[in-house]
Amino acid sequence: GGTPGRTSIRQRPRGTPIMRLRLEHGRRDDLESLHPAYFALVMATGIVAIATDVHGVPVLPKVLFWLNALFLAGLAAATGARIVRYPRAFLADIQSHSRGVGFFTTVAATATFGAQLVLQMQAAGLAEAFWIAAAALWFVTIYGVFAVLTVKAEKPSLAEGLNGAWLVSAVASQAVAMLTVLISAAGVLPGLERPLLFAALVLWLGGGALYLWIVTLILFRYTFTQMAPQDLVPSYWINMGAVAISALAGATLALGATYWLLRKRGDRAAEELRAAEVQVVEPGQRVCTQVVERELRIRPDAVPRGTVPVGSHGYDR
Repeated sequence: GGTPGRTSIRQRPRGTPIMRLRLEHGRRDDLESLHPAYFALVMATGIVAIATDVHGVPVLPKVLFWLNALFLAGLAAATGARIVRYPRAFLADIQSHSRGVGFFTTVAATATFGAQLVLQMQAAGLAEAFWIAAAALWFVTIYGVFAVLTVKAEKPSLAEGLNGAWLVSAVASQAVAMLTVLISAAGVLPGLERPLLFAALVLWLGGGALYLWIVTLILFRYTFTQMAPQDLVPSYWINMGAVAISALAGATLALGATYWLLRKRGDRAAEELRAAEVQVVEPGQRVCTQVVERELRIRPDAVPRGTVPVGSHGYDR
């Protein structure tokens, strides 16, 4: 208390901390409570493996690749066993606003491992199977999870139900878009390169739209609802990760489209060269070089290796 008309300030005893940090062990997950977002382990390992491979780090990329294959197989087996043994817990996760979005990590993990197969192991044929699986999982998850969370009767408040894990839906879309570009560039499905690039563009735009919508809601949750220290969960790191993979997917798509365009123009140049072979050519005339310069409007030595068959099949005289 204090004298009326005066404000009394209670002094804090000297040495008393303003805030105490308390570390506790949470409940260990078992098969029944297995979090659907555990597939983020495969995503992270795959990203590090590809990065080390691109930078020429010896041994480590292969070790991480096979370790990631073990992680993916183990988590897939555990998820399958959970569906069989604990179907109610699995269905409860699908209907949960906080845990249901974790299923999008299965999509991103499958697509990331497919990218590893293309970039690290040059196994584009096997990567095609993972691309099909990732696309199927994306379709089921993007429509299934969002549909369930939309139509359920009882819903949490924005502060309770929204967190950074919702942005994994954008990450999943961008991961499938990137793998689609890689599959197209690898030539696994000849004649379908253009439809594949268009599908990748649609996925990239859809993922970008998801990011803008969800990050707007997250900003609203930050600024207009009560925030406690425990609300700043690690999943909010995806605010940056989702836009990073969106930028990477866009750059990969642009590069893949450029590669396809150069290859198409190179094919047309090759056809014209075959027709030109029946004509009388003066000694020393470089027919291939002239056609390539006219078709591509660039120097022949600037064409990526493997794009235009200069110097092969008798096209370079």
